[in-house]
Amino acid sequence: MREDRAVFLANDNQRDLLTSTEAAELLGASPTSVKRWADEGILPCVRTAGRHRRFARDDLERFHREKMGAPPDEGVGGPDTFDAWLSDLLEGRPYRVQARLFELRSSVGSWRAVGERVGELVTEVGERWARGELSVVEEHLATERLGRALARVSETLPLSPDAPRALLLTPQHEEHTLGLSMLELALRELGWQPVWSGRRTPVEHFDEALAELDVQLVAASASAYADDPVEMARVARALADACSARGVTLLFGGNGAWPDPPPYGRRLHGFREMTGALPPAEAARRQRKQPPSPR
Repeated sequence: MREDRAVFLANDNQRDLLTSTEAAELLGASPTSVKRWADEGILPCVRTAGRHRRFARDDLERFHREKMGAPPDEGVGGPDTFDAWLSDLLEGRPYRVQARLFELRSSVGSWRAVGERVGELVTEVGERWARGELSVVEEHLATERLGRALARVSETLPLSPDAPRALLLTPQHEEHTLGLSMLELALRELGWQPVWSGRRTPVEHFDEALAELDVQLVAASASAYADDPVEMARVARALADACSARGVTLLFGGNGAWPDPPPYGRRLHGFREMTGALPPAEAARRQRKQPPSPR
């Protein structure tokens, strides 16, 4: 009933409602942030019959007064802040980018939350490239330097020597690994030791490879460019068969066309879902193979 009313309102009062882009301009934020606030339920919105978000001006003005005047958490931010991140990335200021990551972690409270915010930055970079505001080289420079900064930050997080191990990979035709870089930070914070298989991992004979590895988790990430549902279902099935046979936890992430639900494991739609999807690190640690006793 509530959803029907929302659709009715969006159709009946279309002139009084703003799109995500118009709302972002009014708030001085990015469209990605506006959509996230709406999906989190902190910014009211209605849906059109085509499922597009629409925002009432009164709601936006109230949100600006109550929330943005004293923001509950700092994110990557609006257009000006996006520009500052991009400037540091494109001008090659690695220590400034690292400082921004630590500042963001201090503000939002966890590396999982940082992953959500940095995901907005990556989306914004892609959208600016699509609009012709960034060249291909600039887009590549920004994402590559961001990936390096995430890796350097990850190396500062201490781990137990016997931490459970997580194998990180992308499918065979997937080149993008920023999702894995953000995932690595979130996993280390939760007490897991990431092990990179990395980009373009073939899944043929994956069961044999898994048998040789001491891992308790496999996490596969795919970007929106991995948009062939048939191929993604094939990859998911191969990973599912190998992991289920050995009792290894399996997670699928990113915006790729993974089957949902997958044949085994769990499909994640954001880093905030990780906590409920992972077994406790202490329990996973006990599953690690024990080295043979010396004779």
